[in-house]
Amino acid sequence: MSESMKPKEEWLKEYSKEGTKKHHSTNFDEFCQWVNTDDIKLVEEYKTSDPREFSKKWGKKIVQYYNHLIEKGKKINTARTKTIGARAFFKSQCLEVKIKRGAIGKSQIAMGEHEFILEEFQRMYRVGNIRDKATLTTAISLGWGAYDFVHLEWSFIEPYLAESLEAPIAFWYERKKTGAPSRSHLTHEAIEALRTWKTVAPQTPYVFSGENGKPLSGDALNDWLRSLTKRTQIQTRGKVRFHLVRKFLMSQLSASGMNQWETKLAVGKSIPSDILTYLKDQAQNLREKFMNAESRFTLTGLTNSNHSKLDMIDGKIEEMENIISEQQIQIRTMNTKIEALTKNTIKGNVLLGKLLEFFKGSWLRKPASDEDIKTLEEAIKRSKEV
Repeated sequence: MSESMKPKEEWLKEYSKEGTKKHHSTNFDEFCQWVNTDDIKLVEEYKTSDPREFSKKWGKKIVQYYNHLIEKGKKINTARTKTIGARAFFKSQCLEVKIKRGAIGKSQIAMGEHEFILEEFQRMYRVGNIRDKATLTTAISLGWGAYDFVHLEWSFIEPYLAESLEAPIAFWYERKKTGAPSRSHLTHEAIEALRTWKTVAPQTPYVFSGENGKPLSGDALNDWLRSLTKRTQIQTRGKVRFHLVRKFLMSQLSASGMNQWETKLAVGKSIPSDILTYLKDQAQNLREKFMNAESRFTLTGLTNSNHSKLDMIDGKIEEMENIISEQQIQIRTMNTKIEALTKNTIKGNVLLGKLLEFFKGSWLRKPASDEDIKTLEEAIKRSKEV
């Protein structure tokens, strides 16, 4: 540690993002205020204490702080988060504190939130403008958290929009906050929507920037999703926030047959290093599983690489429909001719019968009347038509 730098400052240097530094710093300061200490005192105590006893002592203190927050009415997830700063400081500047298993509650599933279904996202896609379509398809395709999504830059994503590449496009990405790797995928819907958005998007480094050219804030992203939901007239069943898009993709990937580690890797959630080592060799297999799952979150009904062949298929179908239509016309024409021929044949037979009667009359040497002659002429004429 630098002599001119306090332990807290040395610790916060480990984080590259100002937002992360501020968040950890605030939580750590609140903890120190509650136990009436500071970063310098903690490090000095560590240097003069038995490491094992130090770890136990401050592990208990953190648990007590957590329980204090719960008693004040904080939710489990909030109380857990507020202990992270102190635990990270101890691990960095002293040693990792020992906390009894189960002493701090597990992260809780958020309750009272809307659960999007595919049909709702499809309706939102149809209602949305060019930017809405690009934002929605990309969000569903990647399943990233809000922070990484708003910091997505054209310089990073544009190479994956090349015409020569076949969707879905797979690539590695490292989350900015946690450093966790993600084997992300872009569906053909996201690729096409991003290509279109690129032609009209403002000239900024970020794919989805605010009016000032900087990345959107998390609140702005939440507001966008709520606005699109409202415009689509979807009856929500709880709170709406951008994180629900990430949850939706995870649910669909899991339901399609991906195991929990594959699903987590696809959206950039942290997984054990030994599992990650194995999954890195399964990148192609993961892409195939993503393709198989695509029908569960496609917004236009077109999935994976087959979408490029659909125009040709549609053309073949149209060609066959035209052939069938022509054949049906020919059949109707033939039926008409057959009916006409049948009628003429019947009439011809009647007239020929009269002709026979005429000849019979002549054979019997009966004089031919004008009517008989007229009948004969008509029968000859009809027989020629037949």
